[in-house]
Amino acid sequence: MPVWKLAAAAAALALLLVGCGRDDPQAALNAAAQSLQDSIENKDNGELMARIHPEFSANQRLDRDWVRRTAT
Repeated sequence: MPVWKLAAAAAALALLLVGCGRDDPQAALNAAAQSLQDSIENKDNGELMARIHPEFSANQRLDRDWVRRTAT
């Protein structure tokens, strides 16, 4: 078998394996949303606040402090 065919087959196999190793972004988003929901339902404010980004802002007036007060 010519070397270039072997190299092409190895490259194709490597690309195939790399493609299989990717995380599913939709699954990650669903897991994060479920985690937030679980924290709220369990009234675990510490866990909830750990998941809220330090620079959280909604509607240009709601912030982390609002999230903490609302959850409490």
